[in-house]
Amino acid sequence: MHAHDLLEHVRSVFVRMTRYPDEVVAPDADLEQDLGIDSVKRSEILAALSAEFALPGALKAAPDELRTVARVADLLARTLAARAGAAPRSGVADGGGPPNGVGYANGHVAGHGAGDASGHPAGYGVTRPDARAPAAPAAQRPGAVAGASLAGKTVLVTGSSRGLGRVIATRLGRAGARVVVNSFHSRDDGEAVADEIRGAGGDAVHVWGSVANAAHVDKLFEAIARDVGELHHFVSNASNGRFGPLEQTTPEHWELAFRTNVIGYHQCAVRAARLMERQGGGRIVALSSNGSARYLEHFGAMGAVKAAVESLTRALAVELAPRNVQVNCVAAGPIYGHVTSSYPDHARILPYWESRTPGGRLCTEEDVAEAVLLLLSDGARRINGATLTVDGGGSLCV
Repeated sequence: MHAHDLLEHVRSVFVRMTRYPDEVVAPDADLEQDLGIDSVKRSEILAALSAEFALPGALKAAPDELRTVARVADLLARTLAARAGAAPRSGVADGGGPPNGVGYANGHVAGHGAGDASGHPAGYGVTRPDARAPAAPAAQRPGAVAGASLAGKTVLVTGSSRGLGRVIATRLGRAGARVVVNSFHSRDDGEAVADEIRGAGGDAVHVWGSVANAAHVDKLFEAIARDVGELHHFVSNASNGRFGPLEQTTPEHWELAFRTNVIGYHQCAVRAARLMERQGGGRIVALSSNGSARYLEHFGAMGAVKAAVESLTRALAVELAPRNVQVNCVAAGPIYGHVTSSYPDHARILPYWESRTPGGRLCTEEDVAEAVLLLLSDGARRINGATLTVDGGGSLCV
């Protein structure tokens, strides 16, 4: 198979198995940073390629050799050539131009772009089931209260396919809100949350994309404006970063954490405010940590990043006030759930955190979600630029 054809075949496998828009699966796209493909999904894709080409074992290489789609294609080309006893053709590896003069447009192979009939790239619109019963009126949904301030409101929650984001999204659904679920690392997980909300009688759609990627942010809000038509509130929950000693924190760790937590928050907040203004205003709530103002072991870098989130919240509160958009922050302490269970040395640290919390128990993801809903409610209309600490009093006992 010609090198260019092999590259295109590998790209098609990535598109099929991730269900990502064709246009974002560029040859030089970083699998983890640009596409959110973790080691598990990468292994599944490599296994599928091995099966398609009848290789005796799964494709294996050092992580750097599997960093991009093009490098995976190059590894496959070398593996096939070794099996055939011939040298691989050039033109697949990063930096190599495609053969036969076939050029790339904006980093994508010319002429290879799937889209829907409207011309929008496939996969960038909101995801809905093809056919489903209409959602119950907001006031009739389970958990919703007639006249509740969130009933019928459209709320975007970034990073809501798992953990705290998932709990916030499902709680909003029970309160009668129309939830825009967002995920990056797993489209399937994001769609599962939207399905869960709809299955409980609520209303939800799913939009894929990374807040750390400016092009994704543009597409995300274009999809909301085009396919949803309105936005009342925005919860900035998406986060990324490394837990560990500062001595082991690299510039790349800092850049990723800041790009997701601070720059992504800023870019989404500005875009969200434009849509909210059409509805007469709205609310923005960002998620932070009490580690922004105190020392938490393994949280040195993330604490500094979250301090920036809180500072940005205050600035946004002032600058977006003329649009009647209130911006606040919830600073959670260590909470039982997804993040704590994967925290470094959590078996030792968790009991210590509990011992320093009045009452001996940490907060839950549900506790933090309730605080978010409080700041989105009409009762919080005069709260602006504030950081609400939700840690069971743990900050009092440093």
